[in-house]
Amino acid sequence: MTIFDLIFIGAFLTTVILITRILWKLIRGNFQKAGRAALQLGIFLAVYMGALIIVSISTPQRVLRMGEDLCFDDWCIAVDDCSSSRNADQVRYFLNLRVSSRARRVSQRAPASSVYVTDSEGKKYPPSPEGQRAYESVHGEAKPLGDLLGPLESFSTVRVFDLPPESKDVGLVVRHGQGPGWLIIGESQSLFHKRTVTKLVCKDKN
Repeated sequence: MTIFDLIFIGAFLTTVILITRILWKLIRGNFQKAGRAALQLGIFLAVYMGALIIVSISTPQRVLRMGEDLCFDDWCIAVDDCSSSRNADQVRYFLNLRVSSRARRVSQRAPASSVYVTDSEGKKYPPSPEGQRAYESVHGEAKPLGDLLGPLESFSTVRVFDLPPESKDVGLVVRHGQGPGWLIIGESQSLFHKRTVTKLVCKDKN
């Protein structure tokens, strides 16, 4: 847990307290004090969101190397290997992903997690259904990213991406899924924050 996680928890509790105070004042018919409490809540939320946006815009993008874990609490993912095949129309990327857990006592999963790749122009490419089917027809079904992980367990899975041949500086971006991350100051998934990317260095299979 980071300092920003603690700040978010404190901000959440403060918001709950202020909302409770507003509702209590309204129930008791003290509309003037309820209005003041609502103003305090509005100012507090504006300051928090302003800080979140400033930090997001001013923080440089984090770039990881292949093999380096990107962790969301105790759930981690890394690109262990990358290979590519090229033809006149596209480049097909095969990414070997390692999903692991740092938790020592509990099992966990990230059922809403997903990945995509980006290029130097900022274009986003989700996994290729056609490429994934072709890979799995030979190698068997790839594990879902959200598969269950026991304490300190890990598993490998493969995702396939099809990109135009002119794409450059290709990198992998991970979405951890639904949750409060977009409201946590400094979190890579927060509003306006540049997403953490793993730079891909792939072996050519041609």
